[in-house]
Amino acid sequence: MRWPRRQVLVNASVHARQSRRYQAALQRHLKRGRPGTLRLAKGLGRLAMTLGVETLDLARIHEEALITLVLPSCPSNTRDTMVRRAGAFFAQAIIPIEETHRIAQETNSHLSKLTVLLGIFFLIILLTLTMVDYVSRGFLTMPPTLQ
Repeated sequence: MRWPRRQVLVNASVHARQSRRYQAALQRHLKRGRPGTLRLAKGLGRLAMTLGVETLDLARIHEEALITLVLPSCPSNTRDTMVRRAGAFFAQAIIPIEETHRIAQETNSHLSKLTVLLGIFFLIILLTLTMVDYVSRGFLTMPPTLQ
């Protein structure tokens, strides 16, 4: 499938903005490591969800930000702490996206069950109409208890 040129440009623009926001928020979290910055991660996750960003897209954004912020200048003992903090940040950011996936799966499960029930009801109605037709044509006779 080929995307219209405008759609590709809009997606690239959204990706770039989301990447900048995410990197700035992750940088704040890595410096401070406070719970308040984790709330910011969840807010970024909600924004990403509304923009149609999927988990793997956000993982790529996270990886790019992490490489930019942590790897170039951190000594190895600091790097381990930063990577753990970044992992906690990412985990919070993907919660809204993953919750949406879970809700969609539950909805699909309910729809599948309803589809089966509708099929059963359709068969019952079809059989009932067929029996009524057979009785009206005289092919079947109603038992005396039902007349």
